[in-house]
Amino acid sequence: MKNFRMSGWVLPMMVMALVAFPLHSSHAVAVLELTDGSTTVSVTDGGVGDSNPLAGAITYSGSFGNWIANVATGFTKPLFPSDKPHLDLNSVNLSSGGSSASTLTITFSDTGFVPGSNWNGFDSLIGGTTSGTVNFLSDFNDGSDQALASLGFGSGAFSGSDYSGSTPTGTFSLREVVNIIHGAGIQSTSFNAEVFAAPETGALFLFGSGLIGLVGYRRVRRMQ
Repeated sequence: MKNFRMSGWVLPMMVMALVAFPLHSSHAVAVLELTDGSTTVSVTDGGVGDSNPLAGAITYSGSFGNWIANVATGFTKPLFPSDKPHLDLNSVNLSSGGSSASTLTITFSDTGFVPGSNWNGFDSLIGGTTSGTVNFLSDFNDGSDQALASLGFGSGAFSGSDYSGSTPTGTFSLREVVNIIHGAGIQSTSFNAEVFAAPETGALFLFGSGLIGLVGYRRVRRMQ
């Protein structure tokens, strides 16, 4: 179920931002990329610019163009199991634009995921606060691009989620993209975005039934 929070002027900007998102591509390792359209910073797990020593975690801290402060971190496998794909991206971004808007696109992607058991489809979540607008999409590629979520938000605190029942047919890559648009002056955005394999409904039902049974058992024990 999609959760949209946008005013009349946010929708056209969201469409423009989504068109500007780069095409999905495959990488041998996890990649965190930030671009303002003129300068692109691309950091691989354990590569140049990655200040996080953990395997499966990438942290970039720096500035370029109108984006005077950026601290972004992405988490993926092996911190999360490869058969339970999970990307977690959080970022704080500060801009100091002139009279025009400033746009920043943050992409976090990883490949080498495999379809697993006890999950069906993907959940995508994002929440945070912004002085401008934020657009979020997620997708996977198992030989062709498969869109998962597309959410857009105006200024202020925001949160949203989306579920897709699409599942890959073989080894696949997964990514999430966040596009930030700031106006003139100093503006900031902070967010946390995730896309991960959704547990099967049956598995959740059995888990819930087990909890209910446990609660009932404890009540009977108290009455004895």
